[in-house]
Amino acid sequence: MTAVPARAARVVHHPRVDDGRGRATIAIDVRDRRLGRAIERSVAEALEAAERARPAEIPRVVAFRTHARLERLEASSALQGAVAVLEVTRANRRRLAAYADRARAAGATDVQLVWDGIEPSRAAVGAHVFAALEHARAARPPGSKGPSIYLASTAALCRAISTRREETR
Repeated sequence: MTAVPARAARVVHHPRVDDGRGRATIAIDVRDRRLGRAIERSVAEALEAAERARPAEIPRVVAFRTHARLERLEASSALQGAVAVLEVTRANRRRLAAYADRARAAGATDVQLVWDGIEPSRAAVGAHVFAALEHARAARPPGSKGPSIYLASTAALCRAISTRREETR
């Protein structure tokens, strides 16, 4: 790597300026033309590599926690191809496995149970969460590429949604 004096190069990132293809623009301002072209090539290669590594499509996320909401989602086909996020509550704890099965049957690619492990209390819902995860594991044929079910904390979900929102701005 070549050391560049601070005044010799300036790289400006414009995250809100669109290049026409949905990407932010990056301006390279360097006095030395050879160095400028080298920096431009390096930046372009890094961006192209990042673009190739990015998933072709960011999955839709559809959240629900009640029977009524699940029925509306099933009726509208909103779960088809989406990640279903099922918030664990005291009220729905006994129906977690059934709700997850229905979400998968409606075409959800994955089902994510969201529970922070604190509210509702572990004593109230812990066994039901474990039973739902075990039910899904047992119902999935060995080697299946079908939809999965997993447990995430509320904080992890908030971070994932926040990251997704930043990526799609």
